[in-house]
Amino acid sequence: MITESDVEYLAVLAVYRTWLVTGDDAWLELQLPAVDRALAYLHDSPLRWSAEQQCVLRAHTCDTWDFSIYDGDRYTEATPKVASLCDQTGYYQALCARAAIEEQRPGGDALKAQELREQAERFRALTAARLWDGEKFQHHLHLDRF
Repeated sequence: MITESDVEYLAVLAVYRTWLVTGDDAWLELQLPAVDRALAYLHDSPLRWSAEQQCVLRAHTCDTWDFSIYDGDRYTEATPKVASLCDQTGYYQALCARAAIEEQRPGGDALKAQELREQAERFRALTAARLWDGEKFQHHLHLDRF
């Protein structure tokens, strides 16, 4: 299991930016099911989302910072996790991109776009409250004991 939580939101952003550059509406329509699955996976997987903290999770590993020792390369629910600022901002950007797609594509769903914008804003506010220490944003927040 991949320990990072950026693959899904980066895929959403890649589809959005590719569509902006190419203007290929037919291609975009083919990608939307995967985009929606990526966002849902980030929000629904217990390895990617903290229902309690309402944030994106990732393993506390040496790829991004100091690390805890865990069982090899296995990423499980028992692996110590953190809420990384990059994952929170990436998920926020992906929600905004998905909303923009609905606002800009032919036949877009304005109600869905509004719901996504509201979801993104709620998430942004929670992230700021959680990771702002009064002077700066923290790089990550420990969610489990190490």
